[in-house]
Amino acid sequence: MDHSAMARPALGLAGAEKRLYELNMNQGEISVQRQVMQFRVDYLSDLNTQSMLMAGVAAGMISSIELEAMRPEEDDPEFCFRTVLCFFYILAAVTSLGASIWVLYTSNNLINSALVAQLYGSTLADMQNAESVLELRMLDVRKMYILALVTMLPALLVMVLALIPWYISLPAVLVVGWFLAHAIHADFATAWHLERYSIPPDSERVTLKC
Repeated sequence: MDHSAMARPALGLAGAEKRLYELNMNQGEISVQRQVMQFRVDYLSDLNTQSMLMAGVAAGMISSIELEAMRPEEDDPEFCFRTVLCFFYILAAVTSLGASIWVLYTSNNLINSALVAQLYGSTLADMQNAESVLELRMLDVRKMYILALVTMLPALLVMVLALIPWYISLPAVLVVGWFLAHAIHADFATAWHLERYSIPPDSERVTLKC
């Protein structure tokens, strides 16, 4: 008599089907987590490209030609006013450049980390932990991206104010301000509509647990 065969519990047909169902469910959840991480990687890649363009614009704004045009002359009757404009121009341009470079560096690191997690993550817990860290860091990346974008606009408007008369540059300021206010309003309106019509209440949301 084979005692080893007797020692092994027999799963049976029902047990085998249950085991197969659990394996398929686990693989499906891992596949969903991989798709979510791939979505975040694509989003970071888009921000990376846009931040690269903004960094190039910001670097051009503090080049020698622009600074020469912005530098106030000592015999200018509006020397103090132009000095203040030059100060805010350089501050905004450098802030935009620094934030853009920060987004470039951080997004590249997050993309590499996400790809490593997709390649070597073998369990659902591994994928969920990596996705949670990625989601948390993406909030900082988005904030820095918005900072780079928001600080670039004042620098451009200050340059316009410094180089041409105020009554000519005022329409440009009003137009940019209107589009900026409309973009902020549209962002809040979109979030409100999504929360009201698309996203289910907290009691109806399905969360994946380890």
